[in-house]
Amino acid sequence: MTDLKGKLLLYYHANACSQNKCADLAQGVYQGQLCGTYCVAYDLKDVINCIGGVQVLFPILELVTLESNQIEEDEEEDEEEDNKDTIDSAESTLSDDWVVFSRPELELEKNKVAGFISLLKNICVGHTINQELLHTTQGIATVAALLQKVNPTLIDVKVLMAIQMFFESVCISSDTLIKSAYRYLLFDFRFWSRSEFPVRIGHIQFLATIIKDNHKTLRKMYGVQYLLDVIRTYYSSSCCNLPEEDAKAIRHSLFGLIKYFLRNIVHSDMKSIIAFILSVEEDSLINDALDLILYLLETQGRDQSYLLLLEEHAEYLYMLVTQKRHSDQLLIRVFKIISYLIRTKAVSLKYKDHVKLTKVGYGGLTMQMKEEQVNMPIAQYLMEQVTEGSINYKGLLSVLQLLPTRSCPLKLQHGQLAKLPGWQEVFVKLLIRTSMSESPVRRSTSGMQYSQPFQEMEDLNSVSAYEDGESDGPCEDGESDGPSTSGMEEEESKENNDVFDGRSVPIKRMDLEILVGISC
Repeated sequence: MTDLKGKLLLYYHANACSQNKCADLAQGVYQGQLCGTYCVAYDLKDVINCIGGVQVLFPILELVTLESNQIEEDEEEDEEEDNKDTIDSAESTLSDDWVVFSRPELELEKNKVAGFISLLKNICVGHTINQELLHTTQGIATVAALLQKVNPTLIDVKVLMAIQMFFESVCISSDTLIKSAYRYLLFDFRFWSRSEFPVRIGHIQFLATIIKDNHKTLRKMYGVQYLLDVIRTYYSSSCCNLPEEDAKAIRHSLFGLIKYFLRNIVHSDMKSIIAFILSVEEDSLINDALDLILYLLETQGRDQSYLLLLEEHAEYLYMLVTQKRHSDQLLIRVFKIISYLIRTKAVSLKYKDHVKLTKVGYGGLTMQMKEEQVNMPIAQYLMEQVTEGSINYKGLLSVLQLLPTRSCPLKLQHGQLAKLPGWQEVFVKLLIRTSMSESPVRRSTSGMQYSQPFQEMEDLNSVSAYEDGESDGPCEDGESDGPSTSGMEEEESKENNDVFDGRSVPIKRMDLEILVGISC
Protein backbone atom coordinates (compact mmCIF):
# COMPACT_ATOMS: atom_id res chain seq x y z
CA MET A 1 0.00 0.00 0.00
CA THR A 2 2.85 2.31 0.64
CA ASP A 3 4.05 1.96 -2.95
CA LEU A 4 0.56 2.24 -4.36
CA LYS A 5 0.54 6.01 -4.34
CA GLY A 6 3.55 6.14 -6.57
CA LYS A 7 2.41 3.44 -8.99
CA LEU A 8 -1.34 4.03 -9.24
CA LEU A 9 -2.59 5.83 -12.31
CA LEU A 10 -6.25 6.74 -12.48
CA TYR A 11 -7.69 8.24 -15.62
CA TYR A 12 -11.29 9.28 -16.14
CA HIS A 13 -12.64 10.69 -19.32
CA ALA A 14 -14.88 13.69 -19.12
CA ASN A 15 -17.71 11.88 -20.89
CA ALA A 16 -17.94 9.40 -17.99
CA CYS A 17 -19.16 12.10 -15.62
CA SER A 18 -22.87 12.38 -14.90
CA GLN A 19 -24.45 14.54 -12.23
CA ASN A 20 -21.16 15.29 -10.56
CA LYS A 21 -20.36 11.57 -10.37
CA CYS A 22 -17.98 9.44 -12.33
CA ALA A 23 -19.35 5.87 -12.72
CA ASP A 24 -17.32 2.70 -12.47
CA LEU A 25 -15.43 1.84 -15.57
CA ALA A 26 -15.37 -1.90 -14.65
CA GLN A 27 -18.83 -2.99 -13.62
CA GLY A 28 -19.32 -6.20 -11.73
CA VAL A 29 -15.97 -6.03 -10.05
CA TYR A 30 -15.51 -3.67 -7.13
CA GLN A 31 -18.05 -1.00 -6.60
CA GLY A 32 -16.57 2.43 -6.50
CA GLN A 33 -17.54 5.98 -7.31
CA LEU A 34 -15.62 9.23 -7.33
CA CYS A 35 -17.51 12.36 -6.47
CA GLY A 36 -16.29 15.85 -7.23
CA THR A 37 -17.31 19.40 -8.08
CA TYR A 38 -16.63 21.44 -11.15
CA CYS A 39 -13.77 23.97 -10.90
CA VAL A 40 -13.89 26.91 -13.30
CA ALA A 41 -10.79 29.03 -14.00
CA TYR A 42 -11.74 32.58 -15.02
CA ASP A 43 -9.60 34.84 -17.15
CA LEU A 44 -7.32 37.12 -15.15
CA LYS A 45 -8.45 40.07 -17.28
CA ASP A 46 -11.97 39.64 -15.87
CA VAL A 47 -11.06 38.69 -12.32
CA ILE A 48 -8.80 41.73 -11.77
CA ASN A 49 -11.83 44.02 -11.86
CA CYS A 50 -13.16 42.25 -8.74
CA ILE A 51 -10.22 43.45 -6.68
CA GLY A 52 -9.93 47.05 -7.89
CA GLY A 53 -9.01 47.03 -11.56
CA VAL A 54 -5.72 47.49 -13.37
CA GLN A 55 -4.51 50.08 -10.87
CA VAL A 56 -3.88 47.33 -8.31
CA LEU A 57 -0.80 46.46 -10.37
CA PHE A 58 0.83 49.88 -9.91
CA PRO A 59 2.40 49.09 -6.50
CA ILE A 60 4.51 46.51 -8.30
CA LEU A 61 6.25 49.28 -10.23
CA GLU A 62 6.51 51.36 -7.08
CA LEU A 63 8.33 48.52 -5.34
CA VAL A 64 10.89 48.48 -8.13
CA THR A 65 11.89 52.04 -7.25
CA LEU A 66 12.57 50.98 -3.65
CA GLU A 67 14.77 48.03 -4.48
CA SER A 68 18.48 48.30 -4.86
CA ASN A 69 19.71 47.90 -8.42
CA GLN A 70 23.19 46.84 -7.40
CA ILE A 71 23.41 43.15 -8.32
CA GLU A 72 26.43 40.97 -7.80
CA GLU A 73 27.88 39.24 -10.82
CA ASP A 74 27.10 35.75 -9.53
CA GLU A 75 23.48 36.67 -8.81
CA GLU A 76 23.17 38.14 -12.26
CA GLU A 77 24.53 34.96 -13.84
CA ASP A 78 22.14 32.81 -11.79
CA GLU A 79 19.24 34.98 -12.84
CA GLU A 80 20.20 34.66 -16.49
CA GLU A 81 20.37 30.86 -16.17
CA ASP A 82 16.97 30.74 -14.45
CA ASN A 83 15.44 32.92 -17.14
CA LYS A 84 16.95 30.70 -19.81
CA ASP A 85 15.46 27.57 -18.20
CA THR A 86 12.11 29.32 -17.86
CA ILE A 87 12.13 30.32 -21.51
CA ASP A 88 13.04 26.82 -22.67
CA SER A 89 10.34 25.19 -20.55
CA ALA A 90 7.75 27.70 -21.69
CA GLU A 91 8.54 27.04 -25.32
CA SER A 92 8.39 23.25 -24.86
CA THR A 93 5.04 23.33 -23.03
CA LEU A 94 2.03 23.67 -25.29
CA SER A 95 -1.45 23.69 -23.84
CA ASP A 96 -4.80 25.13 -24.77
CA ASP A 97 -5.28 26.46 -21.25
CA TRP A 98 -2.15 28.64 -21.12
CA VAL A 99 -0.99 31.60 -23.21
CA VAL A 100 2.45 30.99 -24.65
CA PHE A 101 4.52 34.15 -25.05
CA SER A 102 7.11 34.71 -27.71
CA ARG A 103 10.78 34.65 -26.87
CA PRO A 104 11.32 38.46 -27.29
CA GLU A 105 8.50 39.14 -24.85
CA LEU A 106 9.97 36.74 -22.31
CA GLU A 107 13.32 38.45 -22.69
CA LEU A 108 11.71 41.65 -21.43
CA GLU A 109 11.11 40.05 -18.05
CA LYS A 110 14.82 40.29 -17.31
CA ASN A 111 14.16 43.95 -16.62
CA LYS A 112 11.61 44.49 -13.86
CA VAL A 113 10.28 47.73 -15.34
CA ALA A 114 9.89 46.19 -18.77
CA GLY A 115 8.23 43.14 -17.20
CA PHE A 116 5.66 45.34 -15.47
CA ILE A 117 4.81 47.19 -18.68
CA SER A 118 4.50 43.86 -20.48
CA LEU A 119 2.13 42.61 -17.74
CA LEU A 120 0.02 45.76 -18.05
CA LYS A 121 -0.13 45.26 -21.79
CA ASN A 122 -1.33 41.66 -21.47
CA ILE A 123 -4.04 42.70 -18.99
CA CYS A 124 -5.41 45.42 -21.28
CA VAL A 125 -4.95 44.03 -24.77
CA GLY A 126 -8.24 42.94 -26.31
CA HIS A 127 -10.24 43.92 -23.20
CA THR A 128 -12.38 47.02 -23.61
CA ILE A 129 -13.33 47.34 -19.94
CA ASN A 130 -9.73 47.35 -18.74
CA GLN A 131 -8.74 49.85 -21.41
CA GLU A 132 -11.57 52.15 -20.39
CA LEU A 133 -10.64 51.76 -16.74
CA LEU A 134 -7.01 52.55 -17.55
CA HIS A 135 -8.13 55.79 -19.14
CA THR A 136 -10.63 56.92 -16.50
CA THR A 137 -8.22 56.31 -13.63
CA GLN A 138 -5.36 58.16 -15.39
CA GLY A 139 -3.38 54.94 -15.40
CA ILE A 140 -0.87 55.94 -18.09
CA ALA A 141 -0.12 59.21 -16.29
CA THR A 142 0.46 57.27 -13.06
CA VAL A 143 2.83 54.86 -14.77
CA ALA A 144 4.77 57.76 -16.29
CA ALA A 145 5.08 59.44 -12.88
CA LEU A 146 6.44 56.23 -11.38
CA LEU A 147 8.90 55.84 -14.25
CA GLN A 148 10.40 59.21 -13.35
CA LYS A 149 11.37 57.79 -9.94
CA VAL A 150 12.92 54.62 -11.30
CA ASN A 151 16.68 54.25 -11.18
CA PRO A 152 18.04 55.52 -14.53
CA THR A 153 19.99 52.32 -15.05
CA LEU A 154 16.70 50.40 -15.33
CA ILE A 155 15.50 52.55 -18.24
CA ASP A 156 17.19 50.49 -20.93
CA VAL A 157 16.39 49.15 -24.39
CA LYS A 158 14.05 46.52 -22.94
CA VAL A 159 11.87 49.25 -21.41
CA LEU A 160 11.81 51.02 -24.77
CA MET A 161 10.72 47.80 -26.50
CA ALA A 162 8.04 47.17 -23.86
CA ILE A 163 6.59 50.67 -24.30
CA GLN A 164 6.58 50.24 -28.07
CA MET A 165 4.69 46.95 -27.75
CA PHE A 166 2.25 48.51 -25.26
CA PHE A 167 1.60 51.42 -27.61
CA GLU A 168 1.13 49.26 -30.70
CA SER A 169 -1.03 46.63 -28.96
CA VAL A 170 -3.21 48.66 -26.59
CA CYS A 171 -3.11 52.38 -27.28
CA ILE A 172 -3.35 52.28 -31.06
CA SER A 173 -6.89 50.87 -30.87
CA SER A 174 -8.25 53.59 -28.57
CA ASP A 175 -8.29 57.30 -29.35
CA THR A 176 -8.37 58.24 -25.67
CA LEU A 177 -5.45 56.01 -24.74
CA ILE A 178 -3.34 57.08 -27.69
CA LYS A 179 -3.55 60.73 -26.62
CA SER A 180 -2.50 59.80 -23.09
CA ALA A 181 0.36 57.69 -24.45
CA TYR A 182 1.56 60.60 -26.59
CA ARG A 183 1.48 63.00 -23.67
CA TYR A 184 2.80 60.93 -20.78
CA LEU A 185 4.94 58.19 -22.35
CA LEU A 186 6.29 58.99 -25.81
CA PHE A 187 6.72 62.79 -25.71
CA ASP A 188 7.51 63.09 -22.02
CA PHE A 189 11.28 63.55 -21.96
CA ARG A 190 11.51 63.77 -18.18
CA PHE A 191 12.37 60.10 -17.81
CA TRP A 192 13.75 59.48 -21.30
CA SER A 193 16.40 62.15 -20.71
CA ARG A 194 17.69 60.12 -17.73
CA SER A 195 18.46 57.03 -19.77
CA GLU A 196 21.60 56.05 -21.65
CA PHE A 197 22.53 57.35 -25.09
CA PRO A 198 21.37 54.28 -27.15
CA VAL A 199 17.95 54.40 -25.47
CA ARG A 200 17.54 58.10 -26.26
CA ILE A 201 18.47 57.61 -29.89
CA GLY A 202 16.10 54.65 -30.19
CA HIS A 203 13.32 56.69 -28.60
CA ILE A 204 13.78 59.53 -31.10
CA GLN A 205 13.78 57.05 -33.99
CA PHE A 206 10.49 55.63 -32.72
CA LEU A 207 9.10 59.17 -32.52
CA ALA A 208 10.15 59.76 -36.12
CA THR A 209 8.17 56.71 -37.21
CA ILE A 210 5.08 57.90 -35.35
CA ILE A 211 5.38 61.46 -36.66
CA LYS A 212 5.59 60.31 -40.27
CA ASP A 213 2.39 58.32 -39.84
CA ASN A 214 0.40 61.08 -38.12
CA HIS A 215 2.28 64.34 -38.55
CA LYS A 216 -0.77 66.60 -38.99
CA THR A 217 -2.19 65.74 -35.57
CA LEU A 218 1.13 65.68 -33.74
CA ARG A 219 2.28 68.99 -35.19
CA LYS A 220 -0.38 70.91 -33.29
CA MET A 221 0.78 69.79 -29.84
CA TYR A 222 4.30 68.44 -30.36
CA GLY A 223 5.55 70.52 -33.26
CA VAL A 224 8.44 72.94 -33.71
CA GLN A 225 7.92 74.92 -30.50
CA TYR A 226 7.68 71.79 -28.35
CA LEU A 227 10.81 70.17 -29.77
CA LEU A 228 12.79 73.40 -29.40
CA ASP A 229 11.74 73.56 -25.75
CA VAL A 230 12.90 69.96 -25.31
CA ILE A 231 16.31 70.81 -26.76
CA ARG A 232 16.68 73.88 -24.55
CA THR A 233 15.50 72.09 -21.39
CA TYR A 234 17.18 68.70 -21.60
CA TYR A 235 20.03 68.87 -24.10
CA SER A 236 21.92 72.05 -23.34
CA SER A 237 25.43 71.74 -21.95
CA SER A 238 24.35 72.78 -18.46
CA CYS A 239 21.51 70.23 -18.22
CA CYS A 240 22.67 67.23 -20.22
CA ASN A 241 24.81 64.63 -18.45
CA LEU A 242 26.03 63.05 -21.69
CA PRO A 243 29.34 63.73 -23.44
CA GLU A 244 29.29 66.64 -25.85
CA GLU A 245 29.45 64.44 -28.94
CA ASP A 246 26.49 62.34 -27.78
CA ALA A 247 24.46 65.42 -26.87
CA LYS A 248 25.23 66.90 -30.28
CA ALA A 249 24.03 63.71 -31.99
CA ILE A 250 20.74 63.81 -30.08
CA ARG A 251 20.23 67.49 -30.91
CA HIS A 252 20.90 66.68 -34.55
CA SER A 253 18.21 63.98 -34.44
CA LEU A 254 15.70 66.34 -32.83
CA PHE A 255 16.44 69.04 -35.38
CA GLY A 256 15.82 66.39 -38.02
CA LEU A 257 12.28 66.02 -36.65
CA ILE A 258 11.91 69.79 -36.76
CA LYS A 259 13.00 69.86 -40.40
CA TYR A 260 10.31 67.31 -41.18
CA PHE A 261 7.68 69.59 -39.63
CA LEU A 262 9.10 72.61 -41.51
CA ARG A 263 8.41 71.15 -44.93
CA ASN A 264 5.25 73.25 -44.78
CA ILE A 265 6.49 76.16 -42.70
CA VAL A 266 4.00 78.56 -41.15
CA HIS A 267 4.21 81.89 -39.36
CA SER A 268 4.35 80.44 -35.84
CA ASP A 269 7.23 78.10 -36.73
CA MET A 270 9.55 80.91 -37.78
CA LYS A 271 8.53 82.91 -34.72
CA SER A 272 9.48 79.98 -32.50
CA ILE A 273 12.91 79.64 -34.13
CA ILE A 274 13.72 83.35 -33.70
CA ALA A 275 12.55 83.26 -30.07
CA PHE A 276 14.71 80.18 -29.44
CA ILE A 277 17.81 81.90 -30.84
CA LEU A 278 17.30 84.97 -28.68
CA SER A 279 16.50 83.05 -25.49
CA VAL A 280 19.37 80.54 -25.29
CA GLU A 281 22.91 81.50 -24.34
CA GLU A 282 25.03 78.57 -25.52
CA ASP A 283 26.76 78.91 -28.86
CA SER A 284 26.18 75.27 -29.73
CA LEU A 285 22.40 75.63 -29.52
CA ILE A 286 22.39 78.94 -31.40
CA ASN A 287 24.62 77.51 -34.14
CA ASP A 288 22.23 74.59 -34.60
CA ALA A 289 19.27 76.96 -34.90
CA LEU A 290 21.12 79.22 -37.35
CA ASP A 291 22.03 76.17 -39.43
CA LEU A 292 18.33 75.32 -39.47
CA ILE A 293 17.52 78.78 -40.88
CA LEU A 294 20.27 78.42 -43.49
CA TYR A 295 18.78 75.06 -44.44
CA LEU A 296 15.39 76.72 -44.97
CA LEU A 297 16.91 79.50 -47.08
CA GLU A 298 18.93 77.14 -49.28
CA THR A 299 16.36 74.41 -49.98
CA GLN A 300 13.53 74.34 -52.47
CA GLY A 301 10.45 76.42 -51.71
CA ARG A 302 12.57 78.95 -49.87
CA ASP A 303 10.57 82.00 -50.99
CA GLN A 304 8.10 81.45 -48.16
CA SER A 305 10.98 81.13 -45.71
CA TYR A 306 12.46 84.46 -46.83
CA LEU A 307 9.14 86.23 -46.43
CA LEU A 308 8.38 84.74 -43.02
CA LEU A 309 11.87 85.47 -41.73
CA LEU A 310 11.65 89.11 -42.79
CA GLU A 311 8.19 89.43 -41.26
CA GLU A 312 9.41 87.98 -37.97
CA HIS A 313 11.91 90.79 -37.40
CA ALA A 314 15.08 89.24 -38.73
CA GLU A 315 16.93 92.37 -37.60
CA TYR A 316 16.85 90.87 -34.11
CA LEU A 317 19.76 88.72 -35.28
CA TYR A 318 21.94 91.83 -34.97
CA MET A 319 21.58 91.43 -31.20
CA LEU A 320 23.84 88.40 -31.43
CA VAL A 321 26.49 90.56 -33.09
CA THR A 322 26.49 93.13 -30.30
CA GLN A 323 26.90 90.50 -27.58
CA LYS A 324 30.53 89.88 -26.70
CA ARG A 325 30.31 86.23 -25.68
CA HIS A 326 29.71 84.62 -29.07
CA SER A 327 32.30 83.01 -31.33
CA ASP A 328 33.38 84.12 -34.80
CA GLN A 329 31.71 81.12 -36.43
CA LEU A 330 28.37 82.15 -34.95
CA LEU A 331 28.76 85.74 -36.19
CA ILE A 332 29.65 84.50 -39.66
CA ARG A 333 26.42 82.48 -39.73
CA VAL A 334 24.43 85.56 -38.69
CA PHE A 335 25.92 87.76 -41.41
CA LYS A 336 25.47 84.98 -43.97
CA ILE A 337 21.74 84.84 -43.20
CA ILE A 338 21.46 88.63 -43.41
CA SER A 339 23.36 88.58 -46.71
CA TYR A 340 20.86 86.06 -48.10
CA LEU A 341 17.96 88.26 -47.04
CA ILE A 342 19.44 91.39 -48.61
CA ARG A 343 20.34 89.75 -51.93
CA THR A 344 17.16 87.75 -52.43
CA LYS A 345 14.71 88.69 -55.16
CA ALA A 346 11.86 86.72 -53.64
CA VAL A 347 10.59 89.71 -51.63
CA SER A 348 10.22 93.39 -52.40
CA LEU A 349 12.63 96.08 -51.24
CA LYS A 350 10.30 97.47 -48.58
CA TYR A 351 10.72 94.28 -46.56
CA LYS A 352 14.51 94.64 -46.64
CA ASP A 353 14.79 98.17 -45.25
CA HIS A 354 14.80 97.15 -41.60
CA VAL A 355 17.38 94.42 -42.29
CA LYS A 356 19.64 96.87 -44.14
CA LEU A 357 19.28 99.29 -41.19
CA THR A 358 18.13 102.01 -43.55
CA LYS A 359 16.41 104.08 -40.86
CA VAL A 360 18.86 103.70 -37.98
CA GLY A 361 22.13 103.27 -39.89
CA TYR A 362 25.20 101.20 -39.12
CA GLY A 363 26.78 103.62 -36.66
CA GLY A 364 25.30 102.03 -33.56
CA LEU A 365 26.13 98.53 -34.76
CA THR A 366 29.76 99.30 -35.49
CA MET A 367 30.18 101.11 -32.16
CA GLN A 368 28.96 97.99 -30.37
CA MET A 369 31.38 95.90 -32.42
CA LYS A 370 34.48 97.93 -31.59
CA GLU A 371 35.48 95.54 -28.84
CA GLU A 372 34.70 92.46 -30.94
CA GLN A 373 37.23 90.53 -32.98
CA VAL A 374 36.27 91.27 -36.58
CA ASN A 375 37.90 88.86 -39.00
CA MET A 376 38.07 89.00 -42.76
CA PRO A 377 34.82 87.09 -43.57
CA ILE A 378 32.82 89.35 -41.23
CA ALA A 379 34.37 92.45 -42.80
CA GLN A 380 33.46 91.17 -46.26
CA TYR A 381 29.85 90.55 -45.25
CA LEU A 382 29.62 94.07 -43.78
CA MET A 383 30.99 95.60 -46.97
CA GLU A 384 28.54 93.59 -49.06
CA GLN A 385 25.62 94.80 -46.95
CA VAL A 386 26.38 98.50 -47.29
CA THR A 387 27.18 98.26 -51.03
CA GLU A 388 24.36 95.93 -52.12
CA GLY A 389 22.02 97.72 -54.54
CA SER A 390 22.31 101.44 -53.86
CA ILE A 391 25.45 102.25 -51.88
CA ASN A 392 24.84 103.32 -48.30
CA TYR A 393 27.63 105.89 -47.91
CA LYS A 394 27.00 106.53 -44.23
CA GLY A 395 27.03 102.81 -43.56
CA LEU A 396 30.17 102.39 -45.66
CA LEU A 397 31.91 105.11 -43.66
CA SER A 398 30.86 103.44 -40.39
CA VAL A 399 32.28 100.11 -41.55
CA LEU A 400 35.53 101.73 -42.67
CA GLN A 401 35.85 103.44 -39.29
CA LEU A 402 35.52 100.03 -37.66
CA LEU A 403 38.32 98.38 -39.61
CA PRO A 404 41.31 100.54 -38.48
CA THR A 405 40.76 99.44 -34.89
CA ARG A 406 40.98 95.76 -35.78
CA SER A 407 43.90 93.39 -35.55
CA CYS A 408 46.98 93.68 -37.72
CA PRO A 409 46.22 90.69 -39.98
CA LEU A 410 42.98 92.31 -41.11
CA LYS A 411 44.52 95.72 -41.68
CA LEU A 412 47.46 94.25 -43.59
CA GLN A 413 45.13 92.71 -46.14
CA HIS A 414 45.42 95.90 -48.21
CA GLY A 415 49.14 95.18 -48.51
CA GLN A 416 48.28 92.51 -51.06
CA LEU A 417 47.01 95.32 -53.29
CA ALA A 418 50.36 97.11 -53.26
CA LYS A 419 51.97 94.08 -54.89
CA LEU A 420 49.96 94.60 -58.07
CA PRO A 421 51.58 96.72 -60.82
CA GLY A 422 49.98 100.08 -61.58
CA TRP A 423 47.76 100.23 -58.53
CA GLN A 424 48.72 103.87 -57.83
CA GLU A 425 47.27 105.01 -61.13
CA VAL A 426 43.85 103.62 -60.25
CA PHE A 427 43.69 105.45 -56.93
CA VAL A 428 44.98 108.75 -58.29
CA LYS A 429 42.40 108.73 -61.08
CA LEU A 430 39.68 108.65 -58.45
CA LEU A 431 40.63 112.27 -57.59
CA ILE A 432 40.18 113.52 -61.16
CA ARG A 433 36.86 114.26 -62.78
CA THR A 434 38.10 114.74 -66.37
CA SER A 435 41.64 114.23 -67.60
CA MET A 436 43.13 117.43 -69.04
CA SER A 437 45.22 115.31 -71.38
CA GLU A 438 42.04 114.74 -73.35
CA SER A 439 41.58 118.51 -73.93
CA PRO A 440 42.54 119.60 -77.50
CA VAL A 441 43.96 122.88 -76.22
CA ARG A 442 46.16 121.14 -73.71
CA ARG A 443 47.42 118.66 -76.30
CA SER A 444 48.44 121.54 -78.60
CA THR A 445 50.34 123.47 -75.93
CA SER A 446 51.94 120.65 -74.02
CA GLY A 447 55.55 120.19 -74.94
CA MET A 448 56.51 117.48 -72.49
CA GLN A 449 55.25 113.92 -72.27
CA TYR A 450 54.64 112.39 -68.88
CA SER A 451 53.34 109.09 -67.85
CA GLN A 452 49.57 109.19 -67.52
CA PRO A 453 49.15 109.70 -63.76
CA PHE A 454 51.91 112.37 -63.43
CA GLN A 455 50.66 114.18 -66.51
CA GLU A 456 47.28 114.44 -64.82
CA MET A 457 49.05 115.79 -61.72
CA GLU A 458 50.62 118.47 -63.89
CA ASP A 459 47.18 119.29 -65.26
CA LEU A 460 45.81 119.66 -61.76
CA ASN A 461 48.77 121.86 -60.80
CA SER A 462 48.05 124.11 -63.76
CA VAL A 463 44.49 124.53 -62.65
CA SER A 464 45.68 125.28 -59.13
CA ALA A 465 48.11 127.88 -60.43
CA TYR A 466 45.31 129.49 -62.37
CA GLU A 467 43.11 129.57 -59.30
CA ASP A 468 45.92 131.13 -57.25
CA GLY A 469 46.57 133.75 -59.88
CA GLU A 470 42.92 134.62 -60.13
CA SER A 471 42.58 135.06 -56.41
CA ASP A 472 45.70 137.28 -56.17
CA GLY A 473 44.55 139.66 -58.92
CA PRO A 474 46.55 141.05 -61.89
CA CYS A 475 50.31 141.51 -61.65
CA GLU A 476 51.60 144.92 -60.91
CA ASP A 477 53.96 145.01 -63.87
CA GLY A 478 51.20 143.95 -66.27
CA GLU A 479 53.06 140.75 -67.16
CA SER A 480 51.45 137.32 -67.08
CA ASP A 481 52.86 134.36 -65.14
CA GLY A 482 53.00 132.04 -68.13
CA PRO A 483 52.66 131.80 -71.86
CA SER A 484 48.92 131.00 -71.69
CA THR A 485 46.47 133.77 -72.52
CA SER A 486 43.54 134.58 -70.29
CA GLY A 487 41.09 133.16 -72.82
CA MET A 488 42.93 129.86 -72.91
CA GLU A 489 42.97 129.71 -69.11
CA GLU A 490 39.24 130.36 -68.93
CA GLU A 491 38.55 127.63 -71.49
CA GLU A 492 40.74 125.14 -69.63
CA SER A 493 39.09 126.06 -66.34
CA LYS A 494 35.63 125.46 -67.78
CA GLU A 495 36.51 122.15 -69.39
CA ASN A 496 38.49 120.66 -66.48
CA ASN A 497 36.72 121.22 -63.18
CA ASP A 498 38.31 118.31 -61.25
CA VAL A 499 35.98 118.51 -58.30
CA PHE A 500 33.47 116.34 -56.54
CA ASP A 501 30.80 118.98 -55.86
CA GLY A 502 31.04 121.09 -59.01
CA ARG A 503 33.58 123.66 -57.69
CA SER A 504 37.30 123.83 -58.41
CA VAL A 505 39.50 122.69 -55.55
CA PRO A 506 43.15 123.82 -55.59
CA ILE A 507 45.43 120.78 -55.33
CA LYS A 508 49.14 121.29 -55.17
CA ARG A 509 51.59 119.06 -56.97
CA MET A 510 53.48 118.48 -53.72
CA ASP A 511 50.31 117.15 -52.05
CA LEU A 512 49.75 114.59 -54.78
CA GLU A 513 53.39 113.53 -54.73
CA ILE A 514 53.14 113.01 -50.96
CA LEU A 515 49.94 110.98 -51.47
CA VAL A 516 51.62 108.72 -54.00
CA GLY A 517 54.71 108.40 -51.81
CA ILE A 518 52.66 107.30 -48.81
CA SER A 519 50.78 104.78 -50.93
CA CYS A 520 54.02 103.31 -52.21
